[in-house]
Amino acid sequence: MATSFEAALLRLKGVLQVQTDKEVAARLGMSPTALNDRKKRDAFPEDRVRALGAQLGFDSDYVVTGLAQAAREMIAAAREGKPFTKVSQEDRALLARWHQCSQSDQLLIFGLIKRLSAAPALSGAGGSQSAVGDGNIQIGIKKK
Repeated sequence: MATSFEAALLRLKGVLQVQTDKEVAARLGMSPTALNDRKKRDAFPEDRVRALGAQLGFDSDYVVTGLAQAAREMIAAAREGKPFTKVSQEDRALLARWHQCSQSDQLLIFGLIKRLSAAPALSGAGGSQSAVGDGNIQIGIKKK
């Protein structure tokens, strides 16, 4: 079984896209001997990895702990009882408007969305449109 140092070193090699301890040492600004001495003591150079992560823009917490940023966010959300997925600003605004609608309006909107998503696309020289259901409702943009 790999030590925590070895596991973190493997993650760092993956992030840096290198294969040898010598290459890792060079990227961390250490001699290969210094890195090897740390490996013997199981003393991962966390401070150097975090500095390099800030410089290169990689998730240094993932390298050090083995938990990616997305996993940490999911754990935090679960602890707070929040949804696990990230929601865009546009989706949040749409959801806020949805909750402002009455139940009957929500049913109407939901039915329309279902019909629109099942509608075959019409194409022609005048642009694109979507036909819905019996053809009484059409949504799209016609280019002139």
